[in-house]
Amino acid sequence: MGLILPPWAGRGLITVLGACAKGSWRIGGRKAHPSLRSMSAVIALLMLMVTETFLLNLVRSAEGIAVSVAGLVAASVAVGAGWFAVTWALPRGSTDLGALLPGALLVGAGLGVLQWFIHFYVPDRVTRSSAVMGSLA
Repeated sequence: MGLILPPWAGRGLITVLGACAKGSWRIGGRKAHPSLRSMSAVIALLMLMVTETFLLNLVRSAEGIAVSVAGLVAASVAVGAGWFAVTWALPRGSTDLGALLPGALLVGAGLGVLQWFIHFYVPDRVTRSSAVMGSLA
């Protein structure tokens, strides 16, 4: 089961991403067939996100503000570049790669803010509230 369901779910994700890309670019045809290029781009992006989460946890334990900010910026740039590669591999109605940049910048910045919130803001709040409220927190 464990070897069958994840690839099946991944194929469904790629199919939905391809159909959404076709719909947003107003490309004819409702049926989207996943290509090997788009599948490998999404798999690479997911692996990149797992790796950068692991590395951000290491950076958080280093406790340097400059290192933390540099890690967040690097993670944002890497995920933005990964999303650019994913959208490049999906069907699109324009050959201009500049049309993909706003989405990549938005995804990179959004994930950078989300990573900051999860890795730096929430743990501090949890330790503060557990210090104040004890085991209730």
